Amino acid sequence: MDKSWIDWGTRYSKPYYEKLDEFLSFASASRDISSRIYCPCRKCENRDLFVIDIVREHLRDNGFWKKYKIWEKHGESRDYDGSLHREEVLLGSDDYMDVDMVRLVQEALGTAHVARPDAENGGEENSDPLAGGPNESTKEFLKLMKGANQPLYPGSKKHTALSFIVRILEAKVLNGWFDTSFKDLLDIFEESMPEDLNNCLICNASRWKDNDVDGGLELGSGLGKRRAAKQARYFPLKPRLQRLFMSSKTTTLMRWHAEKRTADSVFRHPADSHAWKDFDSKHSSFAADIRNVRLGLASDGFNPFRTMTIPHSTWPVILVPYNLPPTLLMKQPYIYLSVLIDGPQVPGDKIDVYLQPLIEELKELWEEGVPTFDASSNQMLQLYAGLLWTINDFPAYANLSGWSTKGEYACPNCNSEIDSVCLDNGHKWGFGSSRRFSPEDHKYRRDAKSFNGLREYRQAPPTLSGVDLLTQIQSNGVITQYKKEDMLTRQEMGPERPEKDPLKKKKHNWKKKSIFYELPY
Repeated sequence: MDKSWIDWGTRYSKPYYEKLDEFLSFASASRDISSRIYCPCRKCENRDLFVIDIVREHLRDNGFWKKYKIWEKHGESRDYDGSLHREEVLLGSDDYMDVDMVRLVQEALGTAHVARPDAENGGEENSDPLAGGPNESTKEFLKLMKGANQPLYPGSKKHTALSFIVRILEAKVLNGWFDTSFKDLLDIFEESMPEDLNNCLICNASRWKDNDVDGGLELGSGLGKRRAAKQARYFPLKPRLQRLFMSSKTTTLMRWHAEKRTADSVFRHPADSHAWKDFDSKHSSFAADIRNVRLGLASDGFNPFRTMTIPHSTWPVILVPYNLPPTLLMKQPYIYLSVLIDGPQVPGDKIDVYLQPLIEELKELWEEGVPTFDASSNQMLQLYAGLLWTINDFPAYANLSGWSTKGEYACPNCNSEIDSVCLDNGHKWGFGSSRRFSPEDHKYRRDAKSFNGLREYRQAPPTLSGVDLLTQIQSNGVITQYKKEDMLTRQEMGPERPEKDPLKKKKHNWKKKSIFYELPY
């Protein structure tokens, strides 16, 4: 089959469409027209399954993934362009390591029953008697699907639980291993697997709370279930955003900010803010589809026991979709709990450790999106989402941003241009440069007697952009509080102490590089 067309520069010509239809006919041979196939476009790279029409649009708009030369996932045999020898397979080629376990389960057991919206019934669920819950065969299917997606062990990138079993069983059959030798091999695997999963890989601290036995501390004594020393609960965001568009009522409300908002320079909705408009101007492709979701993040700690006698701080991280009308923005159904960090200690600067799954999902929602059914148009769309800002008080701002709100450089707006004085008796910092933010002809600028005895002629400090702040962080060698290599570096450096020499003293208040700098926007 001719594959030269995947390198063509133009994708909007009749010859390209003919080659594209020829590929899709080959990929969908002996399949039902409604079945899904892997999308080999440059963005999806065979990671996602879509119906044929969606794959055609992706290949037309994004182009074909040029590294995908042997179309294994679309029905082509390896012998088509050159066979792989048995020794190469057993020794572990990279392509063999990427065996699609999900497709293996689907071909072996079929596809699990999924309740679908009935277009003729107003988007409501079809009254199918099978929709009452999974039967036994479906439960078995879901169990195998879980094994197909679950890593062999935390941090494993080459094998899932199912792919590992399939690989060693294949080796057993091809090599004619006896059961005794096969059992010995499994014992060796058990010995070689990571053992120290009960301890932190960085500081070697136990992941579990100690049990008090006979006046001493003993881990794993078997007295009840072990409790995690620190834990956080994460609630995925993608399904909740998808549900907003599966209802014909809420999907219309998600377009309110662009279709029904009054644009008269009066601040009635976050869409009227400068931050929203600046975000849209910088990311025009994202703003082109008004259904893409703009999010805000809020976090703070509270004591769930309603009494100060029990020192405990639980930190929820909440997300709000700002596409909705202002009357619904702060309603409970649209306030999404994303991360719940259990106490009793405050997470502090290490809150980034708990935010990692959320940041990873936000990156996926920005770069890849998620397939979503739009009930108003009765069509599928690729939904994207972006985080506009965070909402928090001043102490929580320090934890999320990485800029400490204490000491000489406490003001994040003034940054290193701050004007602060340490009081002689109280040894606290005072900030008396607020007149710099007044208009040039304001009377307080000339009033020296009521302030510090000096007239104020200086301008307000310049507002630094995100690029300026990132440059400042990198130039001062500020590192994160969640990456393994950075945590090991901090452990080697020891606790930070302020320099007594004024010439060596740092001119900033950065304590860490925030995890929000991982976002590509």
